[in-house]
Amino acid sequence: MTGDDMAPVLPHGSIVGVNTDHRDVGGGDGRIVCARTPDDGVVIRRQIGRGNIVTLVSESANRLKYPPIPIDCREQPDWLIGQVTRAWVDLT
Repeated sequence: MTGDDMAPVLPHGSIVGVNTDHRDVGGGDGRIVCARTPDDGVVIRRQIGRGNIVTLVSESANRLKYPPIPIDCREQPDWLIGQVTRAWVDLT
């Protein structure tokens, strides 16, 4: 990962493992996911909400730099790539 948008949980330089079998949209409020954004980007964010509307939120306190990303699952049914299930972080 690059950037500080998920710090301090996943700091810059972290390596994440994404389980693409975990693609159930209702699979969990609060889980960290790899997702497609409405503008065709790919992000690692925390999923908030279930059902037809979910929001992808950053762990960063800077909400102006990393605003929440609303996803309408009816308009973008393939938004969820998978759930982040592993992370390797450099502690040095």
